[in-house]
Amino acid sequence: MTLTKKPLALVVASLSALVLTACGAAPGSDSSSASTDDDAAVSAAEELGMDLADCPAGVTEPLPAEANVGLTLPLTGGPATAFAVLGPGAQAALEEANATAGLDTSFNVIQKDDQFLPDKTLAATQELVQKDQVVAMTAVVGTAGVMAIRDILREDCVPGVSMAAGGVGAIDPEYPEIVQGVVPFTLDARIWVEAVNERYPDGAKIATFIGNTESGKDYGEQIDRWLEETGSASEIVSAETIEAADAASPSSQVTTMRNSGADVLFAAPTGGQCISMLTEMANQGWEPETFLTTNCASSTYFGAAGPAADGVQTVQSFKDINSPRFAGDEGIAAVRDALTEYAPDADVENTTTYSGYFYAETLVEAAKAAAESDLGLSQLGIIYAARHLDFHSPLLIDGVDFTVNGTEDMVPIEAAELNTWSVDDGGFVQGELYDFEGELTE
Repeated sequence: MTLTKKPLALVVASLSALVLTACGAAPGSDSSSASTDDDAAVSAAEELGMDLADCPAGVTEPLPAEANVGLTLPLTGGPATAFAVLGPGAQAALEEANATAGLDTSFNVIQKDDQFLPDKTLAATQELVQKDQVVAMTAVVGTAGVMAIRDILREDCVPGVSMAAGGVGAIDPEYPEIVQGVVPFTLDARIWVEAVNERYPDGAKIATFIGNTESGKDYGEQIDRWLEETGSASEIVSAETIEAADAASPSSQVTTMRNSGADVLFAAPTGGQCISMLTEMANQGWEPETFLTTNCASSTYFGAAGPAADGVQTVQSFKDINSPRFAGDEGIAAVRDALTEYAPDADVENTTTYSGYFYAETLVEAAKAAAESDLGLSQLGIIYAARHLDFHSPLLIDGVDFTVNGTEDMVPIEAAELNTWSVDDGGFVQGELYDFEGELTE
């Protein structure tokens, strides 16, 4: 499909137009302000497939002077090593907004530990919504976690803006309150397949190494989807999996894939498994053309793998803060300064910290757009604005924007570079930019 991007000014204009359309008159007419606001809210909700009768009464009311924003993330257990730094990043973005955005509401961050377990994500979110009265959620990690909480967010009409979940469960039109905030797995898979089609026109033998998780399920389905839809001549000759909590070297899986005769590897394990997989491949002397999940697309993982990561390709929409390519980058410097000022304990050398900032930054952008609209800075205003955002974060690579259009285009990030890690260069070598804007929503 072909869609027109909406800058922030147009988001505000479209929100305002809802009032004019619903009431048939400009402000200053005989229609009451309350009636105008009610009609605008109904029109906005109907556009997104929401029924305000199912929402709490306060969803259309202005937020109070102080409001809570919730996020669940692993603060204990193995995954905490990778993800706990998201919290200070998100806190910095919201504290910066409190100081500089000029909103009538200041936001307090409340974090709950979910240990990267969906049942704990649900329990923590129920407490955040029912006890802490959060007006929004952000940065919830993992597709399974987001799917676990999306019903409660829908029931209470709580915006979940910029969720750290790449699967299709985060881009379901039945849940307009949920807005994805990461490179989607479908973009990863599409770019991998397109690259293989270009380089192996007669077809390649592909091995897959994918985590046995909800995210892994999405990866497998999206790889199959794009192989079929692009008419690829390539075939999958080996499909290996790994459990999310398995920290052992995947020696048997690598042996099986190596023996399959695969030319290409599509790999989507979790966290530190990216490192152990690459190390095991090097130990066995297996060197297929390797495409590694965007979830590991940072120098944190590639650098730790040492020479085993040389030549491995990954999809990147975000700047790698430690890459020589972005040394002196003004956008990264500005975010680093914000982290230092508003979250002094934040690890400013960790790429994931900046991800946390981005997730909350997106929520702030939605709040600002809502505040300038006739829906106002309300929960409904944030939901509607978040579903119509078009902005360029200083953390995004040039040529990549965060763009959504209601429920017609629900995938915010649909462009990325396919970059290659170079040990000699100490970073990623810039590759081709693939842009599928407006094409990835199913």
